[in-house]
Amino acid sequence: MPAPSGERGVRRRIDHVDAGALLLREIDRFVGLFDRVAACFKDHRDPRLTEHSVRTLVAQRITGIALGYEDLNDHDDLRHDPLLALLAGRLEGRRKGWAGIAVQEIGTPDAGQRRFEVLDDERQERSLLVIRRVDGALRPERGRRPVVRFSKREHSPSMSDEIWVSTLARYREREDLEDARYDPMEGRVKLNAAPFFAKQLSKAGFDVSASSFSAEAQYATSLDPWVYCTAFCPANERDAYRLGKRISPDNDTITKILDVDAFALELGVDLTITLDELTHTKPVSGEPLLQKLSLADTGFHRVVHVSHGPVAYEDISGTLDTGQEPFDLASRTGFIKPKSFSYQSEYRFALQTSGEPAIRTLRIPVSEALRECTSLR
Repeated sequence: MPAPSGERGVRRRIDHVDAGALLLREIDRFVGLFDRVAACFKDHRDPRLTEHSVRTLVAQRITGIALGYEDLNDHDDLRHDPLLALLAGRLEGRRKGWAGIAVQEIGTPDAGQRRFEVLDDERQERSLLVIRRVDGALRPERGRRPVVRFSKREHSPSMSDEIWVSTLARYREREDLEDARYDPMEGRVKLNAAPFFAKQLSKAGFDVSASSFSAEAQYATSLDPWVYCTAFCPANERDAYRLGKRISPDNDTITKILDVDAFALELGVDLTITLDELTHTKPVSGEPLLQKLSLADTGFHRVVHVSHGPVAYEDISGTLDTGQEPFDLASRTGFIKPKSFSYQSEYRFALQTSGEPAIRTLRIPVSEALRECTSLR
C-alpha cells in the first residue's frame, strides 16, 4: 500500500498491518508519547559522536514493538525500513535542503525588513516570506555575546529532526511549564493610563491631575505568533550552564546560533513549506475581505512573517494619553516581558501567518540548511 513521504514512497503488501503504525505517529503527535518516554532517559553520549537522538531510538523501539517486532535483533533489518524511518522522523530531517524548493529575495531591504519569494514545485505554491529584525532593545553588551539555544540534548537544533515552536498563549496559561518559564503577561504589555483618565475626568469637570492617582491599561497582540526562544550566552562557561539550568532544570546542552539572520530565514523557509493551513491554523474572526482579496491579487498562496530580535524587559511599556496605544507598540508587543525575567537575556524568533495558530506547539522538520546555521558549543 503506497504512502508518500516527501520524495520517497513507502510500500507495503496489503496483508501486512505495518501501515497502522502511521496512526501511531499521529497519536504521538497528539499526546507526545515518544517525547515523554525519551524524557525518562539520561543521555551520557558525546554529542559530537552521536547521530541518533534518544527520541529517535525510543520511537523506533516503541514502533517496532507495536508492529510485533519484539526481538531487538529485528531492528538490524528494520533500520533500513522506510516506514520505520518515517515514524522516527528521519526521512525529512536529514536532507540538505528541500527538493523542488527555490528561495529568492525580492525588492531591497527596507528598515530591517527583507522579503523572499518561496517557490514549492511539489505543491505548486508560491509564498511570500517576510523577515524583520527587532533591534530596539539591543544593548551594546548583549550585541557582543553569542546567541544560543538552551535545551535537552535531543532537542538541540544541531541534532534533532524537529524544532518545536510554541504560542505565547502556552506560556501565559502555564501548560506543563516550570515557574521560571510561566509568564501570564506573554504577548501583553501594561501602559500608564493615568494621563488619559486625567484628561477624561477634567473634561467631565473634575479637578484632578495624572500624578494624583494611578491607572494601567493592558494591550495584547491581535494574533499570537509561534515563538522560538534563544538567549544571549554569558562568556563564562559556568555562568552559561547556570543560566541554562535556571531557565529549565532539564537543559543540558548549549547550541550556538551561528548567524541569527540566516537562522531566521531558514526557519521561515522550513515553516513555509511544511505549513498546512487546514490543520496548523484557523481563520481569524472578522478578517477583512479586502485583505484576503489583496493576498489573492499578489499570486501568493500564503504570507509568513518571521520577526527576530532581543526581548526588552519593561514593567510599564509606554503612556496611554490619547486612547490609543503608542504607534510602535504593536510591532514590539511580542518582544516585551516583565523585568523579573530579565535574567533570561532572551533573543526571540516569532513566526506568524495570516491565520490564528490552531496548535499550541508546532513541530517543524529541520532541513540541513537550518542545521548548518547552528553548532554545539
